[in-house]
Amino acid sequence: MRNSKPKKEDLIEDFRYRKIRKGSRDLILLLQNKGHSINIYTASFRNKHQIRKTFEYYGIKVDKIINQKDNSSVLRNENYSASKYLPAFNFDLHIDDLTGVDLESKNLNFTAIIIKSFEANWGKLEIQKVIELEKLYFEFTHFKRMKMMEQFFKEKSQANTFYTPQYETSKSINLIFENTNNFTPEIINNIENQLSKVKSKKHFGDSQ
Repeated sequence: MRNSKPKKEDLIEDFRYRKIRKGSRDLILLLQNKGHSINIYTASFRNKHQIRKTFEYYGIKVDKIINQKDNSSVLRNENYSASKYLPAFNFDLHIDDLTGVDLESKNLNFTAIIIKSFEANWGKLEIQKVIELEKLYFEFTHFKRMKMMEQFFKEKSQANTFYTPQYETSKSINLIFENTNNFTPEIINNIENQLSKVKSKKHFGDSQ
Protein backbone atom coordinates (compact mmCIF):
# COMPACT_ATOMS: atom_id res chain seq x y z
CA MET A 1 0.00 0.00 0.00
CA ARG A 2 1.41 3.37 -0.99
CA ASN A 3 2.14 5.85 1.74
CA SER A 4 -0.45 8.67 1.53
CA LYS A 5 2.11 11.30 2.53
CA PRO A 6 4.34 12.19 -0.43
CA LYS A 7 8.07 12.46 0.00
CA LYS A 8 9.59 15.92 -0.07
CA GLU A 9 11.58 15.18 -3.21
CA ASP A 10 8.42 13.97 -4.96
CA LEU A 11 6.65 17.21 -4.09
CA ILE A 12 9.49 19.32 -5.42
CA GLU A 13 9.88 17.31 -8.62
CA ASP A 14 6.15 17.41 -9.31
CA PHE A 15 5.43 20.55 -11.37
CA ARG A 16 2.16 21.06 -9.49
CA TYR A 17 3.97 21.90 -6.27
CA ARG A 18 6.33 24.71 -5.39
CA LYS A 19 8.71 25.33 -2.54
CA ILE A 20 7.39 27.87 -0.08
CA ARG A 21 9.46 30.93 0.67
CA LYS A 22 12.16 30.35 3.27
CA GLY A 23 10.98 31.61 6.64
CA SER A 24 7.28 31.25 5.77
CA ARG A 25 6.72 28.34 8.13
CA ASP A 26 8.18 30.11 11.17
CA LEU A 27 6.26 33.30 10.42
CA ILE A 28 2.93 31.55 9.84
CA LEU A 29 3.20 29.33 12.92
CA LEU A 30 4.10 32.31 15.09
CA LEU A 31 1.10 34.28 13.84
CA GLN A 32 -1.20 31.30 14.30
CA ASN A 33 0.04 30.86 17.86
CA LYS A 34 -0.91 34.50 18.44
CA GLY A 35 -4.47 33.70 17.34
CA HIS A 36 -4.40 34.88 13.74
CA SER A 37 -5.89 32.95 10.85
CA ILE A 38 -3.74 32.49 7.75
CA ASN A 39 -5.12 32.62 4.23
CA ILE A 40 -3.49 32.14 0.84
CA TYR A 41 -4.39 34.76 -1.76
CA THR A 42 -2.76 33.95 -5.09
CA ALA A 43 -3.00 35.49 -8.55
CA SER A 44 -2.41 32.10 -10.17
CA PHE A 45 -4.96 29.53 -11.34
CA ARG A 46 -3.30 26.71 -9.41
CA ASN A 47 -5.54 24.06 -7.91
CA LYS A 48 -6.52 24.99 -4.34
CA HIS A 49 -6.34 21.38 -3.19
CA GLN A 50 -2.73 21.14 -4.36
CA ILE A 51 -1.85 24.41 -2.63
CA ARG A 52 -3.39 23.21 0.62
CA LYS A 53 -1.57 19.86 0.42
CA THR A 54 1.75 21.61 -0.18
CA PHE A 55 1.37 23.70 2.95
CA GLU A 56 0.16 20.70 4.94
CA TYR A 57 3.36 18.89 4.00
CA TYR A 58 5.33 21.69 5.65
CA GLY A 59 3.14 21.41 8.75
CA ILE A 60 1.08 24.50 7.96
CA LYS A 61 -2.70 24.53 8.12
CA VAL A 62 -4.27 27.43 6.23
CA ASP A 63 -7.84 28.66 6.34
CA LYS A 64 -9.15 30.15 3.10
CA ILE A 65 -7.42 29.78 -0.26
CA ILE A 66 -8.31 32.30 -2.95
CA ASN A 67 -6.93 31.69 -6.43
CA GLN A 68 -7.31 33.81 -9.55
CA LYS A 69 -10.54 32.07 -10.52
CA ASP A 70 -12.13 33.05 -7.20
CA ASN A 71 -10.60 36.51 -7.34
CA SER A 72 -11.88 37.29 -10.84
CA SER A 73 -15.36 35.99 -10.08
CA VAL A 74 -15.82 37.96 -6.86
CA LEU A 75 -14.23 41.20 -8.06
CA ARG A 76 -16.30 41.09 -11.23
CA ASN A 77 -19.43 41.14 -9.09
CA GLU A 78 -17.93 43.95 -6.99
CA ASN A 79 -17.05 45.92 -10.15
CA TYR A 80 -13.36 45.99 -9.22
CA SER A 81 -10.40 45.28 -11.44
CA ALA A 82 -7.38 44.43 -9.31
CA SER A 83 -4.93 41.61 -8.70
CA LYS A 84 -5.68 41.78 -4.96
CA TYR A 85 -8.58 43.33 -3.04
CA LEU A 86 -8.73 42.24 0.62
CA PRO A 87 -12.14 43.64 1.67
CA ALA A 88 -13.89 41.37 -0.85
CA PHE A 89 -12.71 38.33 1.14
CA ASN A 90 -12.73 39.84 4.64
CA PHE A 91 -8.94 39.77 4.94
CA ASP A 92 -7.27 42.39 7.13
CA LEU A 93 -3.59 42.30 6.21
CA HIS A 94 -1.77 41.07 3.12
CA ILE A 95 1.93 40.19 2.72
CA ASP A 96 3.30 40.39 -0.83
CA ASP A 97 6.51 41.08 -2.75
CA LEU A 98 4.99 42.97 -5.69
CA THR A 99 5.13 46.76 -5.81
CA GLY A 100 1.93 46.72 -7.86
CA VAL A 101 0.06 45.33 -4.86
CA ASP A 102 1.48 48.17 -2.78
CA LEU A 103 -0.08 50.66 -5.20
CA GLU A 104 -3.39 48.77 -5.17
CA SER A 105 -3.45 48.77 -1.37
CA LYS A 106 -3.08 52.55 -1.32
CA ASN A 107 -5.63 53.13 -4.09
CA LEU A 108 -8.19 50.65 -2.75
CA ASN A 109 -7.60 51.36 0.94
CA PHE A 110 -6.46 48.01 2.31
CA THR A 111 -3.40 47.15 4.40
CA ALA A 112 -0.43 45.42 2.79
CA ILE A 113 3.16 44.76 3.85
CA ILE A 114 5.48 44.63 0.85
CA ILE A 115 8.71 42.68 1.21
CA LYS A 116 11.75 42.63 -1.05
CA SER A 117 12.18 39.36 -2.89
CA PHE A 118 15.90 39.24 -2.05
CA GLU A 119 15.53 39.78 1.71
CA ALA A 120 16.91 36.63 3.32
CA ASN A 121 15.51 37.41 6.78
CA TRP A 122 12.12 38.59 5.51
CA GLY A 123 10.23 36.40 8.01
CA LYS A 124 11.77 38.16 11.00
CA LEU A 125 11.11 41.54 9.39
CA GLU A 126 7.43 40.73 8.84
CA ILE A 127 7.03 39.46 12.38
CA GLN A 128 8.38 42.80 13.63
CA LYS A 129 6.07 44.76 11.32
CA VAL A 130 3.03 42.81 12.49
CA ILE A 131 4.03 43.30 16.13
CA GLU A 132 4.43 47.04 15.49
CA LEU A 133 1.01 47.12 13.83
CA GLU A 134 -0.56 45.37 16.82
CA LYS A 135 1.24 47.71 19.23
CA LEU A 136 0.02 50.74 17.30
CA TYR A 137 -3.54 49.44 17.42
CA PHE A 138 -3.15 48.71 21.14
CA GLU A 139 -1.84 52.21 21.80
CA PHE A 140 -4.56 53.79 19.72
CA THR A 141 -7.40 51.91 21.43
CA HIS A 142 -6.01 52.85 24.85
CA PHE A 143 -5.70 56.45 23.71
CA LYS A 144 -9.37 56.51 22.75
CA ARG A 145 -10.32 54.80 26.02
CA MET A 146 -8.33 57.30 28.08
CA LYS A 147 -9.96 60.18 26.24
CA MET A 148 -13.39 58.70 26.95
CA MET A 149 -12.56 58.29 30.65
CA GLU A 150 -11.19 61.82 30.77
CA GLN A 151 -14.45 63.16 29.35
CA PHE A 152 -16.47 61.01 31.75
CA PHE A 153 -14.58 62.30 34.80
CA LYS A 154 -14.92 65.86 33.54
CA GLU A 155 -18.68 65.51 33.23
CA LYS A 156 -18.91 63.96 36.71
CA SER A 157 -16.86 66.80 38.15
CA GLN A 158 -19.03 69.43 36.50
CA ALA A 159 -22.10 67.74 37.94
CA ASN A 160 -20.51 67.86 41.44
CA THR A 161 -20.76 64.08 41.63
CA PHE A 162 -18.17 62.28 43.70
CA TYR A 163 -16.84 59.36 41.74
CA THR A 164 -14.02 56.94 42.50
CA PRO A 165 -12.80 55.17 39.35
CA GLN A 166 -12.76 51.40 39.76
CA TYR A 167 -9.50 50.73 37.98
CA GLU A 168 -5.79 50.89 38.62
CA THR A 169 -3.79 53.40 36.63
CA SER A 170 -0.91 51.48 35.11
CA LYS A 171 2.37 53.03 34.08
CA SER A 172 2.08 51.55 30.60
CA ILE A 173 -1.28 53.18 29.95
CA ASN A 174 -0.01 56.50 31.25
CA LEU A 175 2.99 56.31 28.94
CA ILE A 176 0.77 55.34 26.05
CA PHE A 177 -1.52 58.25 26.81
CA GLU A 178 1.38 60.70 27.06
CA ASN A 179 2.97 59.45 23.86
CA THR A 180 -0.25 59.62 21.86
CA ASN A 181 -1.74 62.72 23.44
CA ASN A 182 -0.02 64.95 20.89
CA PHE A 183 -1.47 63.10 17.90
CA THR A 184 -3.23 65.52 15.61
CA PRO A 185 -6.81 64.77 14.48
CA GLU A 186 -5.44 64.07 11.01
CA ILE A 187 -3.01 61.45 12.34
CA ILE A 188 -5.69 59.86 14.49
CA ASN A 189 -8.10 59.65 11.58
CA ASN A 190 -5.40 58.12 9.41
CA ILE A 191 -4.58 55.50 12.04
CA GLU A 192 -8.25 54.72 12.54
CA ASN A 193 -8.73 54.26 8.80
CA GLN A 194 -5.68 52.02 8.48
CA LEU A 195 -6.50 49.89 11.50
CA SER A 196 -10.29 49.84 11.37
CA LYS A 197 -10.20 46.18 10.42
CA VAL A 198 -7.30 45.16 12.61
CA LYS A 199 -8.98 43.52 15.59
CA SER A 200 -7.88 41.26 18.41
CA LYS A 201 -8.04 38.29 16.04
CA LYS A 202 -6.98 39.14 12.52
CA HIS A 203 -6.95 37.37 9.19
CA PHE A 204 -3.74 37.40 7.24
CA GLY A 205 -3.43 36.77 3.52
CA ASP A 206 -0.05 35.50 2.39
CA SER A 207 0.79 35.85 -1.29
CA GLN A 208 1.60 32.81 -3.37
